Amino acid sequence: MRKIFSLILSVCLAVSSFSMPSSVGVSDSVPTGQYKGQGNTVEELSEQWNLMKPVLHGYPYWDTPQTTFPYSIGKLSENVLRNAINMTNFVRWQAGLLPVALDDSYNFECQTGSLVNAINKKLTHLPEQPEGMSREQYEIGAKACGSSNLAVFNGNYYDAKDDILSTAIMLYMDDSDDGNIVNVGHRRWILNPAMGKTGFGCVENYTSMKSFDTSSDATADCVMWPTAGYFPYEMLKKATSNNGTPWTVSLDSSLYGIKYADEVKITMINRTTGVETVFTNGLSGDNLDPGGDYFNISTVLMGMDYCLVFRPKSGVVQLSDEFTVTVSSLKSPSGQLRPDISYDTCIISAENPTLLKSKYTVSIETDKPYSLGNGSPVRFTVKVFGQDGEEIKMLLLKVYPPASTNTYYAAISGLSSAIGGANVSGNYRIVIPAQELKGYLYSETVVDYYLPYIDDYEEQTSTTTATTTAVTTTAAKLEMSLWGDVNCDDKFDAFDIVSIRKSIADPDGYPLSEQGKANINSDEPTLEHLFMLQNQLYSG
Repeated sequence: MRKIFSLILSVCLAVSSFSMPSSVGVSDSVPTGQYKGQGNTVEELSEQWNLMKPVLHGYPYWDTPQTTFPYSIGKLSENVLRNAINMTNFVRWQAGLLPVALDDSYNFECQTGSLVNAINKKLTHLPEQPEGMSREQYEIGAKACGSSNLAVFNGNYYDAKDDILSTAIMLYMDDSDDGNIVNVGHRRWILNPAMGKTGFGCVENYTSMKSFDTSSDATADCVMWPTAGYFPYEMLKKATSNNGTPWTVSLDSSLYGIKYADEVKITMINRTTGVETVFTNGLSGDNLDPGGDYFNISTVLMGMDYCLVFRPKSGVVQLSDEFTVTVSSLKSPSGQLRPDISYDTCIISAENPTLLKSKYTVSIETDKPYSLGNGSPVRFTVKVFGQDGEEIKMLLLKVYPPASTNTYYAAISGLSSAIGGANVSGNYRIVIPAQELKGYLYSETVVDYYLPYIDDYEEQTSTTTATTTAVTTTAAKLEMSLWGDVNCDDKFDAFDIVSIRKSIADPDGYPLSEQGKANINSDEPTLEHLFMLQNQLYSG
């Protein structure tokens, strides 16, 4: 008799502080104007975002670069460059800075620099000269690599999307990974008031943005990110750290004394949660724990040369969160006490200012508990429901078995999925992805399901009646080497989509290998697997 073991969870998130009603997509309290009299208005923010957000037209090149001899830098499409300069100027506008111009000579330099890194298959500011490349071309590329923000994308992202450069800018603005949070240098170069022009390059998945430019005579007393007033949630979606995006306050060192930086104190209050964090000793404190409160004062010249970098523990910022930040104990270069810098920030969607934060309701079922000696995988059915009670199907889920932090099995919401190897008891973590749906934002959600140990087998006692023993050898089940890699070339890309399509259409003519099947956790590929792989590959 088949048993169903189920768990129903309501995963609650904080309600928007705008006091909006819970009805789907409807609001009688739409935010307008400025937030507490600071920054840009909601109307301005929404208008600028819709004017400058990336627009996808397809392939990013007019002329495809050549990374084998004879080399060619190719030519980027107008749209990929337009997306890049628009995103640059959107973040500068949000920070209260003047726009920059796209410069053809910088584009040429950066395209050459990206070519050099792509040929060498290495992201570096100090590239080696590729074999067969002229000294003149190499020097142009090396100059660009040494004076640009650089980023590399995994996989074949560039094959289908012309928002690769604008996405790189969002990654630069994040700078939350352990290697970049110390100085947040990519962000500071983009938000340099003295920048007057820039250029971009992209060859395969290697990108560059000209950063060393001071052709403008503009200045700023301080530049904040996230900024005062309403701040676009869209700029927080590319965080590369699970701990969230760092905050920065860059100061004009002719007005604020760097030698007194170790006296600076920052008080940050999350008005939504009530959590207050005080940051001190930015120059001498222990900042090596990325999971704790982080505070560093960078005096490296990256745009502005005096920058406060801070992030509270569990600093992931959510839609509709409200903050008050106060920077105190600032002094002038001569040691005179300067007024505190205090500002308020509210996170809002620029795309849809009425977007509300909501919750998933989750139902988890298994076809059986772990049975000693069973050996067959447990089948999970995870049903996800939205704010309106409607089931949300075809979400790509991750199921982490007990004691695993890196290895997970793929599942699809609403469908019964065999969790390979899930014949052990313990706590399973199920990760449900973030998404926007029907006027609501559902954050990435983790739920736990405990699969109990039940010894329900009957020990068999038998009498030996023969002098020979038959031994049956069962081949070990292959382990998943890389999720989605059905053609077994050690990467997950568009060629895997082609392979699984062929196999579904003609399984005899284009069979998947046993390893390929293991990499989608199934004995046979189905349309469900195809949809799941396509969604994961092309969702960005």
